[in-house]
Amino acid sequence: MQIEERSYKTITIEDLEKLRNLALRERIEFFDRNPRYRKTYWNLLIAIALCQGAASHFVDREVGVKDFDIWYFYIENRETRYPYRSRKSVDSRLSEFGVHPDDVEKSYSGRRVHLMGRTIDIDIVERNNKDPKNCIIGYLEKGRTETARELAEKAVVGLWPDGIFGKIIWSRTF
Repeated sequence: MQIEERSYKTITIEDLEKLRNLALRERIEFFDRNPRYRKTYWNLLIAIALCQGAASHFVDREVGVKDFDIWYFYIENRETRYPYRSRKSVDSRLSEFGVHPDDVEKSYSGRRVHLMGRTIDIDIVERNNKDPKNCIIGYLEKGRTETARELAEKAVVGLWPDGIFGKIIWSRTF
């Protein structure tokens, strides 16, 4: 097992597929743990994306991967707020990326994955006809929240749905 602060291994489409599958499984587990949100948000998922440092590494291969940050983007529901502080960390099991030194004691076999979610304002969603890519771009461009501003500083790569899979949605290098 390689232990290092950052991995500079290239993120492949196959790696993105594994991350997408992990994200879809973890989404089911999230709603199993939080059934009060299932009725409201289950059908409001607009996109899942790899964001921040790992997404930037996918774009230019020089940033390195400290961890994988996966974000779920849901359509805003004005009656029930999404639990925006919800965050789960799991083992990616992508051993070819090595293990961050902070995760050795957790017996991880690969890089840590952070799973987080946010809602996109209904007006942005409607203006973009629910198009996942344009909704994420609208969310980032509006920069209404600290999260949106932070995510806009790096890259965003689509994981789900299939129409955005593996596509660079946002990058500071554009």
